[in-house]
Amino acid sequence: MAGSSLDSKKGSRVKIIGGSHNACSGWIDKSRFPSNDYTPVIVVKKKGNREQELQTKVKHENYARNTKIKPAVNYGQAVLQQHADINELLNTLVRKMAQCELSGATDKSNKNFSSIFINRLCKARQRQEVKGSKAL
Repeated sequence: MAGSSLDSKKGSRVKIIGGSHNACSGWIDKSRFPSNDYTPVIVVKKKGNREQELQTKVKHENYARNTKIKPAVNYGQAVLQQHADINELLNTLVRKMAQCELSGATDKSNKNFSSIFINRLCKARQRQEVKGSKAL
């Protein structure tokens, strides 16, 4: 957006990868200081057919400074690049799983927790395969 009143406040380019501004692009907001949990940013939000720049803040883990998307080298990476909502859900899931595993008592219980996830993923894949061409 050329000529914005926020241009002088824009720092490094970022890509929002989680939270309420997921999949938006933007900049670090140089006019404000980060807190322990949040980084001030300027994001580009699309409203209908126009774009609007918005000053806000995002959790530190919800943005990436390198906005250049590397070519996907496998199907999984391609899916996550194309579906920011799935990527955000996956990030949330693994963070929550890690929290549970940190409070777990033994390595064996952690392996059991991970095996439950793998088992449920396999069952979900089987359900999708049964649907065939109606999988979506």
